[in-house]
Amino acid sequence: MVRDGAGKIKVHYRVSRNPLVSIIIPTKDRWDMLRQCIKSVESVTRYPSYEIVVVDNGSRTAKAKEYLSTLSKNGSSIGFRDRLIFPRSTITGPRKRTESFSCS
Repeated sequence: MVRDGAGKIKVHYRVSRNPLVSIIIPTKDRWDMLRQCIKSVESVTRYPSYEIVVVDNGSRTAKAKEYLSTLSKNGSSIGFRDRLIFPRSTITGPRKRTESFSCS
């Protein structure tokens, strides 16, 4: 625990290992934005233990469906879930994952 001069307390938790972090990305039809988001996470993230979970909220365009199908087949750290309503996906998605911590 660390106290600053303003009387606030800041708690630092020690984590002895690298817990799995799930990055949940909801999407609908904006395959181009999704692709850029995934590329950004993969190029900038240095944390070793993460997964990307894409939640499709009912994409209808052919281009989006095509891109999503490549994600579900590529065998990388990108998981794919289909057709959850956005507010429900932010509540339900993390609970079905295996991570130790969850932030919504």
